[in-house]
Amino acid sequence: MANKKSELPVHIEKRGDTYRFRVYTGKDVTGKQTFKRMTYKPTASGKRELDKELKMKAMEFYKRVTNNEPLEAEKITFAQYYALWKDQYGDELTARELEDYESNVNRIFMPVIGNMKLGQIRVIHLQPIIKSLEKQGLKPATIHKYFRSVSTVFTRAYKADLIVDNPCRRVTLPKIEKDNVTEHVFTPEQVHRFLSICREGIDVHHDEIKRKNGRIIPAFDEHAEIPLQFQVYYTLALYGGFRESEMIGLTWSNINFKKNVIVIDHAISRKLNPEYKEDSDTKVKKHLQYEKTTKSRAGNRTVSLPSECFDLLKDWQKEQIKIAKELGTAWEGLAVKEFDDQYLFIQENGKQMCLTTPYAKFKKIVKAYNASLQYKAAQCDDTALSEALIAQKLPSITLHDLRHSMASALVAEGTNIADVAKRLGHSDIKTTLNTYTHSVKAIDYDSSDTLARAFSPNSSNQITLSEEELEAVLKMRQENGSHLGSHLGHNFGKC
Repeated sequence: MANKKSELPVHIEKRGDTYRFRVYTGKDVTGKQTFKRMTYKPTASGKRELDKELKMKAMEFYKRVTNNEPLEAEKITFAQYYALWKDQYGDELTARELEDYESNVNRIFMPVIGNMKLGQIRVIHLQPIIKSLEKQGLKPATIHKYFRSVSTVFTRAYKADLIVDNPCRRVTLPKIEKDNVTEHVFTPEQVHRFLSICREGIDVHHDEIKRKNGRIIPAFDEHAEIPLQFQVYYTLALYGGFRESEMIGLTWSNINFKKNVIVIDHAISRKLNPEYKEDSDTKVKKHLQYEKTTKSRAGNRTVSLPSECFDLLKDWQKEQIKIAKELGTAWEGLAVKEFDDQYLFIQENGKQMCLTTPYAKFKKIVKAYNASLQYKAAQCDDTALSEALIAQKLPSITLHDLRHSMASALVAEGTNIADVAKRLGHSDIKTTLNTYTHSVKAIDYDSSDTLARAFSPNSSNQITLSEEELEAVLKMRQENGSHLGSHLGHNFGKC
């Protein structure tokens, strides 16, 4: 329903089962027209009654605007609206996302704009917050992450017609320099060393400890073994490039021992436990894990791995069944006869492993290994040998970087980008290209050298394939993701 200006000084627009009123309020300093808006849901059903109700409410709104009476957004503060926003939309977020929102909004923005009226917050109030974060030395990517939290809240208020515009849209943010993920990965040699550590364990030295009560625990050395299921976890993470949420969701039914493939068809996330209370003494977990779909449709995929990986999986399956039988009634996983649906990665009682456990263990392994090298280097009289030991330290990377390590190794070896994207579960090949652009650039020099040799009139290494041979090669590439599992086995060495 659009009105004539001579009849009503309010523009009325139908939007589904609601109507939006818009009143012209003049122009801003740049000459741009400004308006006040309000959404209204009528109760009348007949056409005549509906027109009468809309005109009456539109005129009420017009009088409020012209008399400068406060609208909804000018009645409530940002803090009050944020509380409403959490109640209405909080369940759409994962526990990790909601915790990030709470931390970012409450810690950074609430002290400045929390008590301000929602409709009165402008760019001039938000820009100084960004400048303050820059002065603190925060990385541009971190500032963008913080700012997205508050911008999402304003966007919801805008879509609900509580505010005329989202002021965050005009805030100037620092430019993010493209991060080179290949700087935060294990090289193939480091992958081989890390997997060797997982298999063989670590020689750990413990310094003397003096307790407060005067008791002294003398220094000692021990050999620390890495549990088999963590050997399996990190091996699959490196050879399969799986996401952490996909790994924790794996059951034995996802493992195809006959074809040496792993099927990814779901993932695990976590959310805040509604029964958890911060000041409660009860042992109620703060988070609950739940099954969800993969990140995208392309996330549902079948990934081939070297046969050695499945030998390791068979060993772990046998050990897991043995643990289940030995624990008896203390075992809280599935019964052995239902083991197809049993989770691969478990807690001591057989329940699904927590999402955060593998990363915590990963950090401990890398830290212990590097500390052992540091100790050996300190005991060494040969300077060159000491420096060589220090050089063997593993870089501090995240668990997700194991996924990057696999992809970077494949790209560096000249694997087809489309094949890499499929293995990673990327829905768009551009994501793969943008993420691993440095690896692609690095191998471009090899490509130019290859072309120079191939097109040279003196080239003697030309290869001609018959149609039958070409067809056989194409068929082989189509099977099992171009045999990328075998390709990785060649790059990383034995599992």
